[in-house]
Amino acid sequence: MIELYKEFRLSKLILFVSFTLYYVVRTLEYTNFSNLAIGNSFSLLKYASYGFAIIGIVYKLYYSNLPIKRLLFRLVFYAFVMFQVIHWDHRSVFVVLLFALLFDKEDMEDFLKLSFVIGAVVYFATILCSVLNVIPDTVTSAEKYGILWERHSFGFIYPGQTMMSLVPLVMIDIYLHKQNRSRFIHSLFWFAVVLAVFSKSLTIMPTLVSVLFLVYANLPKRIVRNCTKNRFVAFWCCGISMLLVGLKYVNFPLVDFIDSLLNYRLSLTVTAINKFGITLLGTEFANVSNYTEYLYLDSDYSNMMISCGVIYLILCLVAFTLCVIWAKNQNNLDLLLILNFIAINSIVNNGMFDLVMNPFIIVLFTAMREDKIYLGARKKWLVKCLMLS
Repeated sequence: MIELYKEFRLSKLILFVSFTLYYVVRTLEYTNFSNLAIGNSFSLLKYASYGFAIIGIVYKLYYSNLPIKRLLFRLVFYAFVMFQVIHWDHRSVFVVLLFALLFDKEDMEDFLKLSFVIGAVVYFATILCSVLNVIPDTVTSAEKYGILWERHSFGFIYPGQTMMSLVPLVMIDIYLHKQNRSRFIHSLFWFAVVLAVFSKSLTIMPTLVSVLFLVYANLPKRIVRNCTKNRFVAFWCCGISMLLVGLKYVNFPLVDFIDSLLNYRLSLTVTAINKFGITLLGTEFANVSNYTEYLYLDSDYSNMMISCGVIYLILCLVAFTLCVIWAKNQNNLDLLLILNFIAINSIVNNGMFDLVMNPFIIVLFTAMREDKIYLGARKKWLVKCLMLS
């Protein structure tokens, strides 16, 4: 009993240490600190966090007392995840899995509190450093609908990221405050913060996501339950994204207006498809944003499809769906609502499997391990796939 307690405490400590290191570095990568000399050490620090996580996984496996067959399955699975992380760390679902292997659902609140504290400190420290001219404030100007839009990043790599980095802070804080009165007060506070940031960053989609989330989070549970019935929301959202891209690809005229509303995301995706194509295992595509070239795919679905391939995209959709199923069967309406908003947001923005943009995805391995209980005999093929967990 004492050994089990020690194993639990140490594995949890390793998770928090490795995740803190990773989360700080990954958050700073979204800021102009990455352009300073300190940015050269970010990759090394991320690999150090992976190393800590691997140590924790081995330690936890040592105390697992699993039958030989399941132990071998886990060893092969863990080795595959570690290989993917080390060689393809841009395939973020495997980075999520690496940390998720250390995660237990009992750690959820502590984990989210840690994420919120780190995220909030880095967020407001970045803005302060920008105001004090420690790091530059990236300013962009563009004329749209006859109006000149001047957008400020306040130390983030571009103005849109300023608002996007605020979204997970809003979601975590509202998730942690479950009492109606407390949640409403915090919602008012975040509504004011969102409007203040929007007034300078002028980024519509993440602002809209934040405001709508604050509204839905305060609605009666009956309404929220009705709005989050669909377990396959990620597949539907991906289908909508692909349909819009397909219509733009064949120059369907009515899509041009939607494309302009989305800051020509559809046109950029079509350009990437023409240049790199779509394959089962991925292409050499990588987001480019500099003075000579701009080819940046904000849509997570389009980015995963072109960069990592169709197989990887399907794998991610299945993984996300398992998390939705798990949240639904846990009767966790707040998590279910957040996952639905993230799936919708991924049509136009990235972050579905980014632990900074979506720390809630840490439940992935827990969902894989427990969903087989709920799926039962109706989905025998899927249960067999999940048995390795």
